[in-house]
Amino acid sequence: MTKISQNDIIEIEKILKSHLNPEEGEQIMGSIVEHWLQEGRQEGMYIGEMKLAEMEKC
Repeated sequence: MTKISQNDIIEIEKILKSHLNPEEGEQIMGSIVEHWLQEGRQEGMYIGEMKLAEMEKC
């Protein structure tokens, strides 16, 4: 997963707001946020599975 700095996120939001009407911008930002949240959940599950596998080895 690619890490994006807070400054980059703010810049992306500014670009979207300046080039799209508010409704489209909100819709796209919501989709982006949902995607990032899903990636975070998947990464968290993977880390949890790895920790569980490591504990089972002991």
